[in-house]
Amino acid sequence: MANPTAGLYVLLGIFMTTSGQGQLQSDPTYVVVTPTKVRPNQDVVISATILKLKFPDTITIHTVIRYLVHKKPAEEISSAQHTFSRPGSHDIILKTPPSMLHGNYSIKVSGFSDPRLKGLIFTNETGLSFDSKQVSVFIFPAKPWYSQKQIVRFRIIPLTTELMPVITSMDVSLVNTKGLVVREWYSLHTNTQGVISLAYPLAKQYTEYGEWTIVAKCLGHTYKKTFVVEEYYGPLFHTRIVTPNYMYQSSKALTGKIDSWWINTYPIKGNATVKVDFFHADTNTPADIPQFKHPIPYFDTTAKFAIPTNELAAHAGSEKTLIGKRLKVSVAMLDWWWNKTYTEYDSIYVYSDQIQLKFLGGNVWTFKPNAPFKIYIVAQKADQSPVESKATEFEEKIELVVTRQDSDATEETITEYIKIPKKSIVEYWLRPNTKTERITVSATYGGRVDTTQKLVATRHWSPNNHYLHISTSTNKPKVGQYIIFNIETNTFIDYVYYHIVSSGNIILSDRLAMHSRHRLLSIAVTRKMSPDAKIVAFYIAPDRQVAADSLQFHVDATGLHKITLGIGRGKDLSAEEIKVGLKTKPLSYVGIAFQRIEIYNMGGLNSFTWPEVNRELATFGNHTNKTITHYWKKNGQVIDTFYAATPSFAHDANSTFYYSGLYIFTDANVSSVYTACNRTKGEYPCMDGKSCYKADHICDTSAVCARDQRDEMGCPHMLLPEVVEDPLDEPLNDIRPLWGASKIHAYQNDVSFGWLEKYTKQSGGNAITVVASPIGIKWALNGFALNQDHGLAISDPIIQPLQMWIYLILKGESKLRLGETLALRVLVTNKYTQPVDALISVPASKDYKVVRIEGGNEPDTSNVDGEQQILVSVSEKGKKMIYIPIEPTRTGSITVPVKMLSVVGGHTKKFKFTVGHDGIPDANITSYQVDLRTRNAERLPDLYISVEEFAEIFEQGGTTHVAGSAKSVISVIGDIIGISFFPSAKYYLQTGNLIGKQPSYSGHEATFNFAMNLYTLDMMRSLGKISTSKVKKVTDNMNIAIQEMLAYWELDGSFKEFRWNYKSSTWLSAVALEVMADGVLLSDVGDDFQMPVQVLNTTSLWLIGKQDQRTGRFLEEGTVHNRIYASKTDIETDEGTVDGNLALTALCVASLKKAADVTSLDAKVVRAIELGSGYLASHYAKTNDPLEMAIVTHTLLVAGENSASQQAMFRLRSMKRTERDMTYWSIHNIPAIKREAYGLDNTVRLMPKKGSTVGGYTVTATSYALLAFLENGESAKEMDSIQKFLQEQHLSVGGFYSSHDTLRAMQALTKLAERDQDRATYDMTFTFRSDQDKDWVHSIHLNQDNWFELQQVTAPSHWGTIQATARGHGIALVHLRTTKTIEDDRDQLKKSPHRGIFDLGDFNREITTRGFNHSFIDFKLCPMWTGESEQSGMVVLEVFLPSGYKASNWGSQKLVKKKRSTTSLRAAQHLGGLEVFYFDYINKSRLNCVEFTSYRSYPVATVAELTKIKIYEYYEPTNFLLTYYEKVELNKLTPCLVCGSYQCPYCPFYSAATSSIPHTFMLYLAVFVSFFPNILPH
Repeated sequence: MANPTAGLYVLLGIFMTTSGQGQLQSDPTYVVVTPTKVRPNQDVVISATILKLKFPDTITIHTVIRYLVHKKPAEEISSAQHTFSRPGSHDIILKTPPSMLHGNYSIKVSGFSDPRLKGLIFTNETGLSFDSKQVSVFIFPAKPWYSQKQIVRFRIIPLTTELMPVITSMDVSLVNTKGLVVREWYSLHTNTQGVISLAYPLAKQYTEYGEWTIVAKCLGHTYKKTFVVEEYYGPLFHTRIVTPNYMYQSSKALTGKIDSWWINTYPIKGNATVKVDFFHADTNTPADIPQFKHPIPYFDTTAKFAIPTNELAAHAGSEKTLIGKRLKVSVAMLDWWWNKTYTEYDSIYVYSDQIQLKFLGGNVWTFKPNAPFKIYIVAQKADQSPVESKATEFEEKIELVVTRQDSDATEETITEYIKIPKKSIVEYWLRPNTKTERITVSATYGGRVDTTQKLVATRHWSPNNHYLHISTSTNKPKVGQYIIFNIETNTFIDYVYYHIVSSGNIILSDRLAMHSRHRLLSIAVTRKMSPDAKIVAFYIAPDRQVAADSLQFHVDATGLHKITLGIGRGKDLSAEEIKVGLKTKPLSYVGIAFQRIEIYNMGGLNSFTWPEVNRELATFGNHTNKTITHYWKKNGQVIDTFYAATPSFAHDANSTFYYSGLYIFTDANVSSVYTACNRTKGEYPCMDGKSCYKADHICDTSAVCARDQRDEMGCPHMLLPEVVEDPLDEPLNDIRPLWGASKIHAYQNDVSFGWLEKYTKQSGGNAITVVASPIGIKWALNGFALNQDHGLAISDPIIQPLQMWIYLILKGESKLRLGETLALRVLVTNKYTQPVDALISVPASKDYKVVRIEGGNEPDTSNVDGEQQILVSVSEKGKKMIYIPIEPTRTGSITVPVKMLSVVGGHTKKFKFTVGHDGIPDANITSYQVDLRTRNAERLPDLYISVEEFAEIFEQGGTTHVAGSAKSVISVIGDIIGISFFPSAKYYLQTGNLIGKQPSYSGHEATFNFAMNLYTLDMMRSLGKISTSKVKKVTDNMNIAIQEMLAYWELDGSFKEFRWNYKSSTWLSAVALEVMADGVLLSDVGDDFQMPVQVLNTTSLWLIGKQDQRTGRFLEEGTVHNRIYASKTDIETDEGTVDGNLALTALCVASLKKAADVTSLDAKVVRAIELGSGYLASHYAKTNDPLEMAIVTHTLLVAGENSASQQAMFRLRSMKRTERDMTYWSIHNIPAIKREAYGLDNTVRLMPKKGSTVGGYTVTATSYALLAFLENGESAKEMDSIQKFLQEQHLSVGGFYSSHDTLRAMQALTKLAERDQDRATYDMTFTFRSDQDKDWVHSIHLNQDNWFELQQVTAPSHWGTIQATARGHGIALVHLRTTKTIEDDRDQLKKSPHRGIFDLGDFNREITTRGFNHSFIDFKLCPMWTGESEQSGMVVLEVFLPSGYKASNWGSQKLVKKKRSTTSLRAAQHLGGLEVFYFDYINKSRLNCVEFTSYRSYPVATVAELTKIKIYEYYEPTNFLLTYYEKVELNKLTPCLVCGSYQCPYCPFYSAATSSIPHTFMLYLAVFVSFFPNILPH
């Protein structure tokens, strides 16, 4: 429940007012009126009035605002003074500074006889409330929710209360669900008209799901706006159910509409069941009512349903039982074609149809005698919709019982019956007389007691019965017009003094000469009065008593600046673009925002509305009495707003000022009810001053003040128990229906096409081009304009569809293999009101052939020439889908253009797809480092291309590879690091483009992706080798990478390897901490990237919690995913033999040390570092493992363990291995790349690199050893021999074995490269030749402009050798990467040393197809580990799917959740034709099985027989099994067997139209006649 006292804290402090002090005078001499609240950068207006000057001749009013600090002298914030030489009034302005601290402030008013502030006459000081809010900031996300891969777009617009834009700067940040700041923009400046427009891309694979917050810090105040990030994956087809947001228990029926369509918007046929579940609306808990079912036996595209309410009531027990329930209305839709069921739901809230009554302005009022005042009674339904007048004599009326109690104990009661007017608001005048003390009003609708509302009005207290009353005859004050006030007094006086107050400040002060007891006052309404203002008036009676009154009123400023929007289609009514015409003031900023009409109607607003603007701007006066405001709603959305002038609730003169946001300082008598309530005990007085109440009594409906009910004054109306009407902290529109719709595919549309902005021209007009939506969505268009001279303008919403009259949608499989036939799905949609004949044409091309079905179902492609044309008839507002079979004739990227012509317009679309070779891809690489630092030229060994010249093996049969599939690419990159922002990476390095297309769905992969971009950017910037524009691209991608990395971070500070892991990972947390600490150092890239430093603190504290405080070693919290860090050394302790965890401890200590070096951490972290390094120093000598020795030595060096580190260095050297002139550390010998002599001259050639089963281990150990050598300052020669070994270990261009060893190698090589002082002088030229093409020569020149840019060239032949020479000065790396495709020969896939490490059993039998045309493939794979150890490290299983098949991501996630407690399966993801599974480990059992089903998403004929399966150990990927499964039955599927052609007569999308090429004239004649049949004579 929202806090009902929000904005009502004025009730708690009304006796903070003060009176002047000094000697009693016969006549008052001064009145000073000040605001009660102060803000930064404000012109605080203080009205000072001198009534009479006696002695001296002048009086100086001095005012000062002070900041009060406990036990310190008050600090003056602002001061001003004015000297009066005669009676009169003057506004004294105090300018507050732009920045003010939160705390206690006071205002001190003093009067002096001397302008030099001497001769004190009076002084007084009282407290001020402080609010840092200077302007209203509106934040508009383009959508209420987003999903991964989408771009969050939002606008931030600061406005003054005068509706004027604010030109300023602000800090903006995005905060994710866990409270982490994932992106910050510092000191962003608004554009010339006061708008900031930003965009933030969400991670493509995994991000933090839930409620995110946009935070804007503007002018010292913080503003927030939330939006939701949902995980979403589209199913095969989509179902949508739409019901009203509300219904009444007496409604005739629960109605709704169901739509169902494929992902390409084509409709579906089947049957459905509507299910209704009952929940309590207030608690959202299930009600004790069984589910109700309503069948829909036949469904075609769409269906409407109506469930009679009496059936629901009978099912629930009674109509009354339905009231207060939320009905979850779900539909289960069965598609007959796919035999699949999908569900979707919507919610509807059931309210009582009983009319509710409400007194506007609250149920507690005050009045003045002989001053009639108007009350407003609203008759509304529970959803805040107005009551429809029935205009019959039997219409039920409102019974008003008015009781007036007089001071002489007499009581008069009047009963009236009032019909509800059309506007559903009853206006009733109450007329107290001179003696009236109390008035009660009871309102009852239709005689029903449960509708009764009561109002209590109490007489305003004045000790001598002096009264002032203000009313107005202006119902709707507008800026630029006049408002007329009626000023009445009950005694003759000379003057009435008045102030106009708005937003808590005085904007006008004056006095009115009272020639009679009744005067009219007209005041021009200005911008400064919007959106609400009040007039506060008072006079001083002859007996020195002050009589006061106030009146609040709403000011309409909407007419000051207008904007008109219009949608035009131009001359071509079916064009793909439309124009949004703008008309407003010249040189205005105009922003437009489109929103789906369904989301718009559910409260998903993305632009200004006047009710929201006025409500927000009115918050500047939240500490004062408010104007009566009522919002009429329909279906939860505001449709109209009612405002009325509101008299003060104050019960005496003192509270009149305070309730108006003012203090009065005077030597006159400002009356205040005497009370004995003890404020120090938290007691507050009732209006009579006798009774008291406490803060917790406010708005609790108990009415402790029994007579006047002051503790219930100003309380919000309750729609239902626990449901407050329009709480201030929630949107006006009911947005609850939004969250039930966030997973509907249609509502996931990106609205960026309509999130546009432009400036108007000097004429005030302009046009914005918008791409027409081709899917027939109805949109709501909202727009606004901002101008520095004219302020804000808001357009009326335009609701209309933006589709073309007739258009195409093309769908199909985007990846094929040569020999397969694509079925191109062509959907023709006709939005015209008559049937249309459309001509579809596909031009001829050498890249593909259109398959023609001749005489039966067998394809015939032999005689297809020229353009292929199909005539399609589409019904009015209908759709027609056909399939066109396309057979590619080459590999690579292919584009098929499809053109449509019709009488109402045409449309052309292009479909792109890629074609690969049939078979299993294979690749190898040869790496060679060219070192010209001590010489100027080198003839490189020849680079051998390991592909045979001929694909066929003559005489023996079989093939070595698929003909035409082999390709060799030469790569050259400067320096020793070997990693840069490669062209294919597009300034975003990740496992997919560094390490052989590895997927990225684990915590370490996310950490690696961020780290590689971080280190590469840091490396290139340190040498000045990257431009500012490129830095911006990289940092934009780093923001995405850190977002994905932090999605694996937990609130306790730990990191998890997988999303649904039970336990966090100590190892991964240490790696992430180290990377983030390095990220903190990248602080000089400006505002484009910031590392959330708070993560370092929490992660450090979590990490030290995993340290054994007795020994200092660190313990692994979760599974050991990377076997490198499994303990290999036992340690003897008091409790026996334990795992030493030397590598893990060294990693944690080094990470904590790095974090401590870059930011201030808890003292516990420093102690943990000392304890851990001491443990390593004590036990390093016990290990015989090279990797443990390398990482421990490096950590001892960085931790400053000088003595132990030097002994460790000696031991580390003893473990090194050598190969040629290279040094490395490993548990096995790693042979160098093989060199062999060939030819008559014994030319040396390099053979491809062969991996090792301990390759990842070796690269990591050698990298740590290199880091230790660097830290210890070893000789360049030694370190050069180490880095040369690392250069030979590449298994891909840039990467090594896995993500972790690549990360460690880059750290070591980058640090070594930084020691090279000659890098700025390097310049090298490479010349490449092929022994298969004597004319082919290619040169690559590396200089300082492209030193770190990867240079590539494709070899002219798929076999032979590449001869290379290098000249110049420097060091660089040359790669030759060869790829080919292997046919059905598993022996070629079993390369040493990888054989036999995994076993999938007889998996081909467990992969089965089903369905008439094999539409579904069921998989069951049970991998087993056959290595020497008991189990593997982390394992990835990649199952490729045949062309046209997909699997469900939702199904993959359900499988993980189902099996995570019984197997080691931890993650699964579908990546468009590839199903990826992650396991903690695989052991020697077959219990870790995965089962899933793929379905045919798009028809593909003659599907390739072989499809790849690969399983590998992630951190040692050369431990793998590469194989394939065979599905011959898929290869036998012709286009008609998969219904992949419009020419197939037994398929649902058969088109009888001819596909030949008709004569052009006859074709158009046929179209013309069919479209306009009525013009021909009969």
